[in-house]
Amino acid sequence: MTPVHHSEDVWYLLRQSPYLQLARARSAVPYLRRHLHAASVFAPVLGRYPSIRCERLEFFYLCLQSLGALDRTLFVELTSHYTWRGVVWAAWLAAIAPAPHYLDPLRRARPNAPQNTWIVDVALHAIEGGGPAPEPLAEGAACAQAFRDLLAPLPRPFVPLRRSPSEKDLDRLRAEQEEMRDIYRSEGADAARRFLAGTLHAEYVMPYPKWARAVLLQNRPPPAHRWGLSYDF
Repeated sequence: MTPVHHSEDVWYLLRQSPYLQLARARSAVPYLRRHLHAASVFAPVLGRYPSIRCERLEFFYLCLQSLGALDRTLFVELTSHYTWRGVVWAAWLAAIAPAPHYLDPLRRARPNAPQNTWIVDVALHAIEGGGPAPEPLAEGAACAQAFRDLLAPLPRPFVPLRRSPSEKDLDRLRAEQEEMRDIYRSEGADAARRFLAGTLHAEYVMPYPKWARAVLLQNRPPPAHRWGLSYDF
């Protein structure tokens, strides 16, 4: 499958995730328990999200951010194009927001992340159900269930992602780059910068956080999600 989403945007979201802490059960379970403890201490604050935010609850907000961007296509891309890091984060997202269409991508990805099968298995159990998780997964599955319960009533943000350039887009990008070089040679840097504004090239070289904020301001998401305008990408 050719990736649909712009890799820079996906890598940005992935780099924000604690995939290292979640990679192995021995580090993940204590990590998740610490955040669940914070949620118990700051439960009233978490319940008032997004109008009020708390630094100790940032991991919960980070989960919601990725869930706000997640769809079937992005899930497949994470599990097939973004190394074991993508598999780990996708598996965690599936564990806290399970859906049947995640089963096949997870099963295909499992052999490609042999050091991280525990979190894939937690996600598979969350999707398939069938009673209590077996002992090796029990603690991780319990943490995932607790996260599901906490996140279920909270709104998910509107999180836009750029599409990967099509062949037509790539032709346009090459033409814009060539024209920009000509303008730079003949008219100087200021003229080249003026030309760059509004081009497709400018859209793709823009850092993801800046692009996302611009899209949110321009498109004005529905009122229920308008808090995303101030989200810290």
